[in-house]
Amino acid sequence: MIIDFHTHTYPDKIAAKTVELLAGRSGTVPHSDGTLMGLESDMEHRRVDISVVLPVATSPKQYKHINESAQVENEQFADTHVWSFGGIHPDNDNYKEILRDISDKGLSGGVLQRYKIQEDNKLCHGARTYRGHSCRAGYRPS
Repeated sequence: MIIDFHTHTYPDKIAAKTVELLAGRSGTVPHSDGTLMGLESDMEHRRVDISVVLPVATSPKQYKHINESAQVENEQFADTHVWSFGGIHPDNDNYKEILRDISDKGLSGGVLQRYKIQEDNKLCHGARTYRGHSCRAGYRPS
């Protein structure tokens, strides 16, 4: 079984622009168009059995849409073989409420995209221990 444990999807209406922007910044060629259907197509092409989506919240207001989308993606897992984590931003002051919501939605954990290392250690530790769920902290230098 092949599991791709680091994938991303974006809402259909912003996927093309987002993928183009990220490809330009990273100097890499994307494997898909950034949509869920694009990921499924790439999985089939590369013979990947399961893909895990690690969402990135680039602003505090995005968490709600990200986590609702993740729940919908996970409800379709039997058909898509795509599983999504939730997302949280370091500037979300209501992180305990968001973590509770991630858990209530049945998500396996939350991805914390870290922009500020020191302050986020407390938040990620709280996320890691909250209801036994995981916290994946990614670091992006400013």
